[in-house]
Amino acid sequence: MFPNVSGLAVFGQTIPNDLSDAVVTKDPVNVDKAPITVSLNRFALWTDHPLQGGPLKGVQIGGGVRYTGASWGDEGNTFRVEGATALDALVAYNYENYRLALNVTNLADTRYVASCYASFGCFYADVRKVVAKLTYRW
Repeated sequence: MFPNVSGLAVFGQTIPNDLSDAVVTKDPVNVDKAPITVSLNRFALWTDHPLQGGPLKGVQIGGGVRYTGASWGDEGNTFRVEGATALDALVAYNYENYRLALNVTNLADTRYVASCYASFGCFYADVRKVVAKLTYRW
């Protein structure tokens, strides 16, 4: 049995792409090939927990994992771009109408190829990104 953790939220998403019917039909060279840059599946899981009492009241912590599956790297489907996993994190402080948040994407600074359009046209995913944000709600 799970402990009762007040305010804990867990979100999940999966996007299985059934590409068995998605094929090129108008290009005579690549007929029946799968489209490029479309991952075969994607998955994300995120959890966050606002602390609701004690000396840390108003603090919110969160974290998540994102997985993007393999995709084809060229129109002829001659090579695949491998899937990859990235971690994200959040630390925030909420006080009255103010919120100070620090978001980190690609926490482990994983370097991977995100997509290709041809054997000479590949792109890396974003490196670790840290964003601080102060907001006020009227």
